[in-house]
Amino acid sequence: MLGLRLELMVLMVAEVIALRYYRAVRDGSGDRLASEVAGRILADERRHVPFHRDRLRESFRPLPAVVRAGVRPAWWTLMLGACAVVVWDHGSALRRFGVPRAVFAADVAGLFAAVTGEVFGAGEAGTLTPPPGAPGGRRAVHGGGSPPGGAGGRA
Repeated sequence: MLGLRLELMVLMVAEVIALRYYRAVRDGSGDRLASEVAGRILADERRHVPFHRDRLRESFRPLPAVVRAGVRPAWWTLMLGACAVVVWDHGSALRRFGVPRAVFAADVAGLFAAVTGEVFGAGEAGTLTPPPGAPGGRRAVHGGGSPPGGAGGRA
């Protein structure tokens, strides 16, 4: 029943975590080449999120509400587990990039809240706006911080 949906859900978890991770590398590495490469990877990831989000929204729309209600917390569980692994395994690198583990996790949760809200109908396409009280405030599809080419924000 989930087939392609499940595959896209797993990919979305990786994409959302990558948005925050590569932004941390880009903004905090201190190495011009590493920052440039991370920026290119981040730009690529930014294009994937809307595509996956839109496919998932369309694939979940016809399913009964009870199915969608069961999938959402399971998807959150997957994301939280994956994020915990990244925070644990890459915590020292995140710290070197100036991003405490808790900030990274909260930012990822904010981005993911926006994605799941849009997939399941609680947001506008393209805005990735977390619900009120979600960590990280307003998030854009580009992975937080300022818009591409704009003034810098918190890493």
